[in-house]
Amino acid sequence: MMITKVVNALTASMETGGPMCCAYLLGHPDHYTNRKFKVFFWHGYVRTVERAFENNTHDEHSTLKPDEDKVMLAKASEAVVALNKIDDYVFRPHELATWTLYDYLRGTYSKNPRQKSTTSRTAVVEEHDVHPAGDHSRALSFLPEHPMHNSRAVFVLDRHQWFVLDFLGGRLPRRDKGDREVYCRTMLVIFRPGGWRRGEDLKTPHDTWESVFDSTVFADDHIAVMANMNVLYECKDARDDFAA
Repeated sequence: MMITKVVNALTASMETGGPMCCAYLLGHPDHYTNRKFKVFFWHGYVRTVERAFENNTHDEHSTLKPDEDKVMLAKASEAVVALNKIDDYVFRPHELATWTLYDYLRGTYSKNPRQKSTTSRTAVVEEHDVHPAGDHSRALSFLPEHPMHNSRAVFVLDRHQWFVLDFLGGRLPRRDKGDREVYCRTMLVIFRPGGWRRGEDLKTPHDTWESVFDSTVFADDHIAVMANMNVLYECKDARDDFAA
């Protein structure tokens, strides 16, 4: 009798209302927001920079693991190429050469310039998804080294349409605890003024990440974002201190 009651209670909790089913089948969102969110797998960009120094005995803070990268395959003209989203930033258009990684991902999207724009029904998009807004009359070309140079282009959004980044790929390092070098390297990869195309653009083999970070003048809005990244850790510390 008890098992029957438990099963009935679970079944009732699993039932989905008719309006919710219809909304799902029609592709309507389950919530509404005035912002678009873009998934950002930040750790892959950090690994790309690390590889520039993997044979450097001065850098003892590498987190590289063998056979860790995954790529998608895409058709470019008559060939099949490895599609890596990091290439979009490394081989970004000349017009965006000085953009930080953070601003580039927030303020741009890429697509086939001949592809018709579609309205997204969700507030969260992947890095490779198309956004309907922006100046479609001007497509910026990737550098020739980009494997999709001839079939994809970059479009810049108006400032009020910029994405909000959803950081995925592991816990971001803390600025007040843990390995300081790892934290400084991560922040430079994401927020370094003037951007980067190679790991060597961020520092020389004989510099430490901390020394380069301390000598870098970051934009005020980026400093605010870095401070906000640590708020979650500070809240958890306060919770633990209160519980103790």
